[in-house]
Amino acid sequence: MQLEIIRIEKVQLYDFKRTHYGAGTCSMKLGDVLDFKNLIIFNSHIEKRIFLRSFPENVFINRQLQTFLNCAVLEFCNGERTEELFSFLDNEGGKFPDSALFTPGNWGGNPLLLYIKHIELRDIQCEHGREHPVTARIGLDDYMAFFRVPIYDPLKGEYIEPMFINNKNIIDAVNRMIRSAGTKKEIETVCEVGHHISSDYVCSEERTDIDV
Repeated sequence: MQLEIIRIEKVQLYDFKRTHYGAGTCSMKLGDVLDFKNLIIFNSHIEKRIFLRSFPENVFINRQLQTFLNCAVLEFCNGERTEELFSFLDNEGGKFPDSALFTPGNWGGNPLLLYIKHIELRDIQCEHGREHPVTARIGLDDYMAFFRVPIYDPLKGEYIEPMFINNKNIIDAVNRMIRSAGTKKEIETVCEVGHHISSDYVCSEERTDIDV
């Protein structure tokens, strides 16, 4: 795999929903590359601010990247439409509109660059039996890891292309790993054994001869 540089120029927050009084969720689109669902936000009536409680539970994001993304969420939620979003989370109003695409101020007017030199597939599981997809953990360098990603449908005998990132080179690399002979053998093993078995198999693609 060649070194892959992911450029994220702008951010959009969308699909705002209330979960209970003073709290809700939204999704976060990072350009046309990444899309995180179900970020949890909440009101603080004491501080008169809106905070981000957590990113999606099936995604690990390293601390530095999380700081950049957290600032982007807080910038919008505590910007021009704060009062309107406050009211929405406090169960007033039927819908809160999606944000426009914007470049977060803490990015200094520059795109956010992620240098992907290593992609890893591991923790293959047939967690709920053959009637459910086989899943795996997929990591992108040390930036982020996606847990319980469906990769194979045992009933149909078909591979499932992960849709967590819209980048052809990375998706191609992930698909090569999913369809490799070693992964196929591990999938067959966990399907045979059954529930709650996690394989210690690791498959990766990397480029170690490039300094960033």
